[in-house]
Amino acid sequence: MTATTSKSTQTGTAKRHPIRGGLYGIVLGLGLALMVVGRKIVTLDSVLPIVLVVVGIVIGVLWGMFATAKKPRGAAPAANASPAETAIQGDGDD
Repeated sequence: MTATTSKSTQTGTAKRHPIRGGLYGIVLGLGLALMVVGRKIVTLDSVLPIVLVVVGIVIGVLWGMFATAKKPRGAAPAANASPAETAIQGDGDD
């Protein structure tokens, strides 16, 4: 699932990835929570590890939505090509 922006680049629209950012945010939050529990800064039965996971998810989603997006690779598909033809062509990494 990707969200496209209205900002155009030379070869097309830049793609944003908030879902991917959210997944990376889960990993960030779990890592932070394990670090503070493992260093005995907080106990596992407190609410802080859960808060750290939620904060990590929020940071990841925001990063996926608002960080600088990479330009799409390759040339834009031809305007007269049908979607089926562009799907068959692939990305050329065979």
